[in-house]
Amino acid sequence: MSIALRGTPTKANSNSTVTSLAVTLPTGHVSGDVLVLVCSVTSASITTPGGWSLLDTRTPTDHRQALFWILDTGSLGSSVTVSFASTAHAIIMCYALSGAAQTTPAAAQYAGTNNAASTIAIAALGSWTSCNGIDIALYTHYSGGGGLTVLGSPSGYAGSPAYFGDGGLYIIGAAAYLAKTAVTTVGALTASQNGNPGTYKASHHIFIAEASGGAT
Repeated sequence: MSIALRGTPTKANSNSTVTSLAVTLPTGHVSGDVLVLVCSVTSASITTPGGWSLLDTRTPTDHRQALFWILDTGSLGSSVTVSFASTAHAIIMCYALSGAAQTTPAAAQYAGTNNAASTIAIAALGSWTSCNGIDIALYTHYSGGGGLTVLGSPSGYAGSPAYFGDGGLYIIGAAAYLAKTAVTTVGALTASQNGNPGTYKASHHIFIAEASGGAT
């Protein structure tokens, strides 16, 4: 079975400061699917949702981003709620994949940067045994309520969901993906950024291997 997105990637935003945020899981997810979720908040620590596993956390100034994954065993509901240690603006993005290897995904991360550059850097991944898979880039930008920033997709990547922000435009986020065949790594990526450049950025880069050729 070839790896593929299950349903449409989902997103949620807080529209105000909250202590938790729920996101609807992609429609049609079934037992055996792999789900990936990234949550970004202003300042507050992020609690790992029950049953999910934390892959990594990035903590640039005034902005935190956490990446989680879970294997659907048939007991997942229609949504998941992520809680925070204190009130914060927040956004969440979630992907579901069918035909994926049912092991911890191969992942590499890029720490947040303190600059007003017009691009967002996304670090190269490590290496693994040649396999097919889907590469997902998830990245966010802290604007401090300073106005809308338009985030683009890395070259060749499909943006879904498109960029969006919380109600106060404190956290702006975007995600993009690309199916790859017979790869042993994925190089560094660059996402464009226009409008209010802000200062603090965070990104995660994750490759989900096809079940027929798992990443090692």
